[in-house]
Amino acid sequence: MLSSQHGGDFRKNPNCLGQNVSPPLAWVHPPEKTRSYVLLMDDQAGRGGLGVNHAVLYGIPAGTTSFAEGELGAPPKGNRFVSGKNTLGLQYLGPCPPRGNAPQHYVFTLIAADLDPAALKPGLTKDEVLKALQGGKALRAASLVFRYSQ
Repeated sequence: MLSSQHGGDFRKNPNCLGQNVSPPLAWVHPPEKTRSYVLLMDDQAGRGGLGVNHAVLYGIPAGTTSFAEGELGAPPKGNRFVSGKNTLGLQYLGPCPPRGNAPQHYVFTLIAADLDPAALKPGLTKDEVLKALQGGKALRAASLVFRYSQ
């Protein structure tokens, strides 16, 4: 379970009253040909089942093995990642489920890619990034599910 600080901070939505602090993430054992990573965060039950994409980050260098708590919601430092656009056109937005709902699931998916970290321009959507990974560029993926409720 994520804590209240991990909730999204987007005042246009009355369900987004958190501090937008991303959880810490770490991984090991990338596939041999990994050149970069893509990191997505999705709420598949959001918008009445239509889904909400909360994060699109890519161009993550192959040598990266973690993100510190809060790092995904901050402007990228150095070449840690390239910012894409989530459902709201933002880089990252923490969970914002309706009040009173059972805990919702938030899926972080890390995709190891055979793609140069500088290959994709900033500001791409999830669909645009996934299209760029077609043709054998996506090597393997792993996911982690967090839950959050108000």
